[in-house]
Amino acid sequence: MIANNLLPWHEPAWQQLVEAAAADRLAHGLLLRGQGGVGKGLFARTVAAGLLCDTPGLALACGNCRPCQLLASGNHPDFVEIAPEEDKKQVRVEQIRDLISRLALTSTLGGYKVAIINPADAMNPSAQNSLLKTLEEPSARTVLILSSSQPAALAATIISRCQTVRFASPPTAAALEWLQQQGDADWPGLLQLAWGAPLAALELAAHDAAGMGATLAGQLDELMAGKADAVSIAENWAADHPQVRLRWLQQQVYGLIQWQLTGQAPELVHKTLQRSLQKLIPDLSLTESYRYLDQLQRVIGLADRAINQALTILPLLAAWSDGPQLGRAAETL
Repeated sequence: MIANNLLPWHEPAWQQLVEAAAADRLAHGLLLRGQGGVGKGLFARTVAAGLLCDTPGLALACGNCRPCQLLASGNHPDFVEIAPEEDKKQVRVEQIRDLISRLALTSTLGGYKVAIINPADAMNPSAQNSLLKTLEEPSARTVLILSSSQPAALAATIISRCQTVRFASPPTAAALEWLQQQGDADWPGLLQLAWGAPLAALELAAHDAAGMGATLAGQLDELMAGKADAVSIAENWAADHPQVRLRWLQQQVYGLIQWQLTGQAPELVHKTLQRSLQKLIPDLSLTESYRYLDQLQRVIGLADRAINQALTILPLLAAWSDGPQLGRAAETL
């Protein structure tokens, strides 16, 4: 592993850390927070490579020195990256304890010791508690980089002991310009489906998801017309990228609420659904729409957990049957 390229929208965050390092103010704990798909993991590895490189201070890794070569081969003795083990959803306390033991050792190459935990919000409570002492009393020239798309899952004590580096989705024009350099695809549609996150859009393109929005809108339309079974659709959503499908549904509900507030159909609502909902909007409860949105957000938070996804998705879809009657979701969730 070696990363020495920054994505265009990473430049402000990079300069923030370069200036902190130059002033000897680089924190021992860095929390990279922002939505998924904006490249926080790539940025974390770029920072790690820059710190471990023989180039003084924090700069893009040269790629030629011995530390860079060791990092590229996966054998750098002063670097470790922690993630959930294969087929696991959480970072276990044993992984963190092993990390702490390694960080307590003297640097083998005499430079920084760097660790990445990605995603940091995958640490279970015991793992977070174990990490806390290292954040409170770090050894010299040790940097812990935590990457999180769901920082609310982190203990307040963890967050308070880290320097926060925030990542937002780049402006649409900048994101599209970068995506167009990656190849041909329906980038505007994919970027919308990815909530403006370019790397998420790139991953969707790799899974041929360009037509997903139309497919999902068609499924909801059939549910509203009583022509489809919510159970079958829930199983379909659960089997393939459930979080992507749920986030698409979240977009539609945001648009639905905007429609209820303004009386105008926003572009966010798929055209297929606009036709179906046109006459129904006046009879929908805004309170029920907001409650449904809250319930949907909770289910999205469970989309990467080891649970029966179809059962959690089913009430959300059933609320659109012969409807939508979004208040019905509250009765079962």
